[in-house]
Amino acid sequence: MFSNKLECIQKEINKFSCFDIISYILLSFQRAMDKRRQMESEEYQNFLAETRNKKRNKILKALKRKKDMMDRSTKKINSLRAKYCQIPAFISRIHFDGLCRTKEDVLFLPEVKELFANVNNFEELIWATNHVILKLSDLGCFEDVFAEIDTDNSSRERYEVTFKMEEIGLIYLNPSLSNCTPYSNQSIRINPVISGKLLNIFGRAESLEGEFGTTLLSTDENTYFRRLLFSKPYLDRSNLSIFCEQMNYPNGNPYEQISEEKNLKMSASWFLANWWQHSLTFGASWRHLFVEPFKSISFNTREESGHSLKTSLCHDLLIDTTDDDILPTSGVYLNLKQEFAGLHGNVRFVKNFLQLCVYVPLISNVSLGVGTSIGRLATPTIESDNTNLFYTENRITSLDRFETGGPLTTRGFRHRGLGDYLGCSSFWAISSKLIFSLPFIRQDWISDNIKAHSFFDVANDISMTNFVGNCSKDLRMSTGVGLTFKLGNLGRAELNYAIPIRALPGDRIVHGIQFGLGLDFM
Repeated sequence: MFSNKLECIQKEINKFSCFDIISYILLSFQRAMDKRRQMESEEYQNFLAETRNKKRNKILKALKRKKDMMDRSTKKINSLRAKYCQIPAFISRIHFDGLCRTKEDVLFLPEVKELFANVNNFEELIWATNHVILKLSDLGCFEDVFAEIDTDNSSRERYEVTFKMEEIGLIYLNPSLSNCTPYSNQSIRINPVISGKLLNIFGRAESLEGEFGTTLLSTDENTYFRRLLFSKPYLDRSNLSIFCEQMNYPNGNPYEQISEEKNLKMSASWFLANWWQHSLTFGASWRHLFVEPFKSISFNTREESGHSLKTSLCHDLLIDTTDDDILPTSGVYLNLKQEFAGLHGNVRFVKNFLQLCVYVPLISNVSLGVGTSIGRLATPTIESDNTNLFYTENRITSLDRFETGGPLTTRGFRHRGLGDYLGCSSFWAISSKLIFSLPFIRQDWISDNIKAHSFFDVANDISMTNFVGNCSKDLRMSTGVGLTFKLGNLGRAELNYAIPIRALPGDRIVHGIQFGLGLDFM
């Protein structure tokens, strides 16, 4: 019975050819498309168009409301300015309330004196008062400053201005990140630091700060960092500081050099504008460079071991117009450092370092960053009749040379991974990167603190002889992609996947994941 049914089905199948089967499949596909077209009928399209129009109209109405509010605010501000410009106003008295430790003589800034002389109407009075509030806040003595303007009983045109201030506490503790080497262009020795401050000690914005930290990149128990800093701001946007520090840290090369430094420095800094700063530093440093008792240490490394005394004069120019100190996406950053060593001691050189970074926004949430850094160290030969070898020799060590390679400048290479691990006398590096926000993430905090980038780095360490001719030889190149994390105001971290394109024998490369932590990335 069952076999008879199978034979009947087989006979029915044999009646159809392959062409009939294909035609049946095509017909079924056409019927399915017809059903889909029916679903996407004219009524459905009208429904979608109506929904889009409602959303568009809602957005346009919101934009119009905002524009109307801005127009009303602008008209109100202009009317108030026109009204206040016609009201004569003169300052009769200025009061300071809330002072305990702060002396009154430090509060009479040039802007306060201008408040008496140059105010002729009420608009100028408001503008000058706000300007004085900003200046008083910059002194670092007060936690909060605000002003009250009241009329004088003697005349309607005369006013009294009262500045009410809340003084900052005497003791302030702050955890932060700091660079263990104060004059290093590419150091990755970032220290967690606990600092304590005594603020406004003598009532004129003086501060005494003590810092202690240890490096993240060493397991040596003797690695430490200590600093004592006294700072005094002045009224003309300048600051004078005196500090002494003691550091003990690994020098970051394969032979585990240990550096011990004791520094005494005096620094003066001043601002020509909010984005333009100069600083001049005179310092004396006693350095002790030694190595662990390993058998495989080269003679060049052992030769640099010992004590050296360096006295130097440093000039630092900083121009910063970027929109963010840690993760910039627009603006210009220029840092020029000049150090002249050899006033006393057995270390003599002239050191110049230039770093320039330009960030240009391309489209929404996408920016192009191009940075370059170049350094040169010259060691002049000075003849002397002094028979003391300590003053006639010139002990230039790895503490003075430039550190080439590393995740802060040339990704895809280890720290001190380009050429000689003891450093080089001249180098240049160029880095270009495309910075963009993470896709499909609309949270403001994540987009502001985490960025993705793709980079292409080129660098070269060159000798002093034939400086210009050797610039284009023996290039190192690398590329890759990565993520950049903003660690608040403490620093910045990068997690990159680097691919070295070109390297020389002896270079120490990193092919794959590379992590960098620092304060000054290029």
